[in-house]
Amino acid sequence: MGYQTYTNNDAPEAASCKEPLTTLVEEFVSARERVRRILKGVRDVIKKGLEKGVSRQKLLNAINASDEIKEKRKISESQFARYCREEFPELMVSRSSGSRNGTIPRRNESLGGTIEEKIKRRAQI
Repeated sequence: MGYQTYTNNDAPEAASCKEPLTTLVEEFVSARERVRRILKGVRDVIKKGLEKGVSRQKLLNAINASDEIKEKRKISESQFARYCREEFPELMVSRSSGSRNGTIPRRNESLGGTIEEKIKRRAQI
């Protein structure tokens, strides 16, 4: 009994499934890559909007309302926020203040003020 070997020349190329297979492979990309591909054409417009102070929410609403996105899955707020952070790090607000949206936390008089004031009050007692 002999063994038969196969080479690339023995089997015909499966051309009939090439197009559906390519579409299927392109469809199953990571969420980040999907968002990047969708927003590749409007990257400069998003950057100009962020520079002028347009909120990310308004930009995202305009993107999700577009004709290209209507038939597909929408881009979520977190995906768009991550895209903006990765693509435009120079435009993102520093979060070192401890506030989520980049604003300075306000002093709440009814809760006793800042930590330093609480320490001073304890020292006086």
